[in-house]
Amino acid sequence: MLRNRLLSYTSILLLSFVALAQAEPSTQPAAVEPATKPAAKESVPADAQVLLDQVAKAYGDAKALSFTGKLSLDFEAGEDAKHESTDFTASFVAPNQFRHEIKDEVLIVSTGEKLFAYLPGKNEYLQVDAPKERVASDKLSEPVAQLLGAQNPALLMTLTTDPIQLITGGASKIAKADDVKLAEKSFNAITFEKNDRGYRVLIDPSTHFIRQLRIDRKAEITKRGVEGVKTADVTFDYLSTKTDATPAAELFAWSPPKDATVAKEETESAGEAATALEGQPAPDFKLNGVDGTTIALADLRGSIVVLDFWATWCGPCVQSLPHIDQLHKDLSDKGVKVFAVNLEEPKAMVQKFIIAQKLSLPVLLDTDGATGKKYLANAIPETVIIGKDGVVKKVLVGFGEMNRFAPRSTRSWRNRRDFEPRRHEELFFNREPLRVFVPSWFNHFFIRRTKLQSGK
Repeated sequence: MLRNRLLSYTSILLLSFVALAQAEPSTQPAAVEPATKPAAKESVPADAQVLLDQVAKAYGDAKALSFTGKLSLDFEAGEDAKHESTDFTASFVAPNQFRHEIKDEVLIVSTGEKLFAYLPGKNEYLQVDAPKERVASDKLSEPVAQLLGAQNPALLMTLTTDPIQLITGGASKIAKADDVKLAEKSFNAITFEKNDRGYRVLIDPSTHFIRQLRIDRKAEITKRGVEGVKTADVTFDYLSTKTDATPAAELFAWSPPKDATVAKEETESAGEAATALEGQPAPDFKLNGVDGTTIALADLRGSIVVLDFWATWCGPCVQSLPHIDQLHKDLSDKGVKVFAVNLEEPKAMVQKFIIAQKLSLPVLLDTDGATGKKYLANAIPETVIIGKDGVVKKVLVGFGEMNRFAPRSTRSWRNRRDFEPRRHEELFFNREPLRVFVPSWFNHFFIRRTKLQSGK
């Protein structure tokens, strides 16, 4: 419901600003609501349900836990191969003290009164009130829930009243699979599918805690236009889960360093830069469309023009595109020209994405990023509304509630080309309960491979 409200608000904003550009204040456009019905909940086989209930009880009854684990990311396509992993530790004491740490990367601590998320590399932190007890997963502070869901889903399960829904919500084909051996010990297995991803959960038969969670993203990435993908796995290995000792109290007695600063939403500065275009003549451009046509801004003078800068790897862009597409459908007969401007991705990948998403609006290819630079599209999605006089009327940056501790989908798109390993970027942003971050090289590898396949 929250997701639909955010989408609706975006539609209202865009339609309102277009109406202002048309100088027709008497017209009150309505928001476009997606005509979708809640999907029927899929029945779960009895043997799988027994295992899931045991897992829910194990995490729900836990009074104290200590975890050590490893997060691994594996990608292989053709001659490209990459493996990266990082270790994490975590502790929990009921009802609301917990700590999660990836050394030199991120620290999340609930003292019982306050909840902190700290990035040592930037010496920045976020602070909110700690939940007083276990709560539904959607009641946790979103940035913290995103980080824990991405880096330590088992700890997040411990903090919530709905641990199984957190993992399997929206899933299909839930089934009990054959047991799997790890280090000479057999573990029960549950498999399911969600959002073009395959999940396998290994469960310790003696404790009912999760031993391993593996997410296969091969189908998802292949669908995005990458050929020859052999492996695209994200794996959480819980090497130890201990319940026999209460973690030391000093683990939860944390406060930010004196010189640390409060993290601000990174899209704020990017948005401020882009909004400086408002009231200025729109930068000229000439771009080729996916359909082979050439579009020049100079030829559109006298029409309202909407430019939406986006990329297939940008989750908020993917979320907003259907509403930009609806804007095109609703206003094209009124002379409004709506274009989706893709940033620096191969034509073949963009074409495949457009077909899969059933988009009808014209898509332009900013293959070298030059037009994006002119429009200061340092964070995407960025939507620019240009009046009939060729002046920028409004610039909207971002989509939904994003901040520095949330996934980097709306951060500088140019940073994704630097191949600098980062452990906390996600391929797609969505509001499913389990969010999985992948390093930037994961994106770069399949983007680069597609370029090579297309000869670009």
